[in-house]
Amino acid sequence: MADENQGINGEPAQNPNGQAVEQADDPTELTFDQWQEKAKGTGVLRGRLAVVGKDGYDIKLASTPAFKLKRVERANVTYNRSTDIIETEFKTHLEQKLLEASFTETTIQAAASSTTPGFLLGLSTDASWRKELSSSTSSAEDATLMHYSHTFPRATMHLGTRDLEISDECLEFLEARINVEEGRIDAALKSFEEEFGAFFATEVTLGGRRSEVKKVREHIESRSAEQKVGKKVSGGIEGSSMAAGGKVGFGRDEGQNFSIQNDSSAGKRGRGLRVIGGDERRFENVEEWAATIARSNWKAIEHDNVKPLLTHIKWVIARDDKQGNFSRLVGRMWEHSEKLQNCALAGLVFQIRITLRST
Repeated sequence: MADENQGINGEPAQNPNGQAVEQADDPTELTFDQWQEKAKGTGVLRGRLAVVGKDGYDIKLASTPAFKLKRVERANVTYNRSTDIIETEFKTHLEQKLLEASFTETTIQAAASSTTPGFLLGLSTDASWRKELSSSTSSAEDATLMHYSHTFPRATMHLGTRDLEISDECLEFLEARINVEEGRIDAALKSFEEEFGAFFATEVTLGGRRSEVKKVREHIESRSAEQKVGKKVSGGIEGSSMAAGGKVGFGRDEGQNFSIQNDSSAGKRGRGLRVIGGDERRFENVEEWAATIARSNWKAIEHDNVKPLLTHIKWVIARDDKQGNFSRLVGRMWEHSEKLQNCALAGLVFQIRITLRST
């Protein structure tokens, strides 16, 4: 095993500018075994599933990982040490839940516009989610919220098909259903999604994030105060680079920096304040909390480049599936999921047309 104080390939750790970086923050110093543990602990090897319950949407992290790491090379890890203060507006419950689950603006846009197959495949195909989707659209103005986020990215893992292997649990699941009858493929798909998820982020950023949700009216009233706090936090963190905040994904307001309030009223989790990574006990003060972010407490704070999980599995498993049995089963489940998606989309379009005609 490589020395813990060496990089992935044994070289001294450096940042993109060629300068030495602190051991506590540098991702290139992690060995493969440490990356494997980090990946397991942060859930980056598990898929996700969007479901609808009595309280609306929820983005569930799968209970079982679909993959395990095969390799980690320097090219697979992007080093970062910035501070992004971002303001995002969202109008539907689905957008809110995706944001809370740390998906990026581009991913949320794709999900909201139904351009990413993996998301619709991850939604329940019952009529309930189609009804919720249309009702949230019709009452968009009433539901408009603002999401403020201090994001401290430290390392981004790029999980391509060559970097992954199918997990033992996933192989066991597929092996038990190799010869599943056509009439049972629907049950096999549902069981698979419940255990492993329906979509998978191939780019995951690790670090820390502190965020808060407010109604638009509260946002307008407190914008001036939050700009001042945002500048203070950015200037107080060594080596940080402020990213201009704006209505991320819904138009940008160039040249302005935003932050969540750094006062006693904001420092209550009951008011929608969420902290991921770092020493979460210090959540009330942004500066104190940010100073605690280190490799030992990195969490997954951004998920991007989302793929349908079955598609990613099919490409990964094809390398070693000499007989093609696993690939055929995954292909059958994928084809069935496409049929379900097409039926769901048709039902949604029909329902929207009826709604428009009645207004």
